[in-house]
Amino acid sequence: AENVAATTACGAVDTLDFSVLDTLRRLSVILICGFFLRGDVVRVSNVVGTLMVLGGALLYQKGSGSNSNSNNKSANKSKLKSMEV
Repeated sequence: AENVAATTACGAVDTLDFSVLDTLRRLSVILICGFFLRGDVVRVSNVVGTLMVLGGALLYQKGSGSNSNSNNKSANKSKLKSMEV
């Protein structure tokens, strides 16, 4: 079931977006199962790794959001120019 859902989701979104979301999904599984349910010891390396994943996802979201906005603005300007002619 997980593979079918992943294949369907991969076709619906950009591959890099899917990879970032999948990394966040795996992080949530590790946090919930490893630390909350099993009670594993939280080490500094665990915290650093978690912060790296979250920071990377936030930076990707911020970067992809600004790129899509600039692409949309360029597309809108081209449409307006073509309408003027």
